[in-house]
Amino acid sequence: MLLPGSFSAALAAMVAAMVFWGSWTNTYRLTRKWRLELFHCDYSIGVFLIAWMAAATGGMLFGAPNFLDNLRGANAGLMAIAVVAGVAVNCGNLLFMEGIARVGMAVAFPISVGLTLVVSTTLSYAIHPLGDPLLLASGAALVFCAVLANAFAYRSMGSRKGAGSRGGLAMCFAAAALFSIAGPLIAKVLAPPRPLSPYGASALYATGCLIAAGFLLPYLLRRPIGGVPLSMKLYAAGTARDHAAGLAGGAIWGVAALCNMLAAGFAGMAVAGAVGQASPLVAAIWGIAVWKEFRGASARTLFLLALMILLYSAGLVLLGRSFRSV
Repeated sequence: MLLPGSFSAALAAMVAAMVFWGSWTNTYRLTRKWRLELFHCDYSIGVFLIAWMAAATGGMLFGAPNFLDNLRGANAGLMAIAVVAGVAVNCGNLLFMEGIARVGMAVAFPISVGLTLVVSTTLSYAIHPLGDPLLLASGAALVFCAVLANAFAYRSMGSRKGAGSRGGLAMCFAAAALFSIAGPLIAKVLAPPRPLSPYGASALYATGCLIAAGFLLPYLLRRPIGGVPLSMKLYAAGTARDHAAGLAGGAIWGVAALCNMLAAGFAGMAVAGAVGQASPLVAAIWGIAVWKEFRGASARTLFLLALMILLYSAGLVLLGRSFRSV
């Protein structure tokens, strides 16, 4: 298996996960009037395909042990946990994307992923305590302050948002609860004495994502979160651009998840998950600089957004140093 052999390599994987997780939702903007539920179907397929392709290459072609040998000797309970984690995170992702559609990336990412970072880091460290607890706690605290700064920035723009955005905030918080379940479950899967390999954990995790989509999407098509009910016939009527955007979004997200697990196998999920889930910094930059979500904002709002980026950056530095301080 191709695995990180040093902290520098693990840190590079963490940063890659952060960038990919902060960027994948941009693919939904490339679709044209494509309903979120239909996009999510392609997205889930993309996550599944990229995870198993990575397992068949990086998990098999770089010497023993390979991911299949690891799976054969794995505890069935751990394998089930990895699948359950995938189910939880994909249900959260659907709510998360709907939240983005209602309140924008610069708001949805800090709430959903920022709060998840604080809760998931704490629980993951309790399961597999790697890293300096003081630096971890300090980094998580700075990230939480960044969440508050962004929430105040959103509140200052509240008069421009309307009723739909309030529902979007509730979806973001619900997504955070589901994401917070997934991180500690993966920490358990990757923890000694008989951990799953990152490739095996990623492949099972992606399988859980696809299972969740298979059960959840038919219900959501009949009773969508927003809009009129849909038929799967509309999925077949989608354009090549629509389907490609969904598959690309899932592939980008799946690469981020794999990078995060590769880093966690070396440095522990508390550190790797915390750094990888600092992706709101990347998403906020996309939302502010590229998509102009805060165009015409007041000086106070811009100050709060700048403060959020500063706090996220400082928290990221502390989280990265926490493992090296052990």
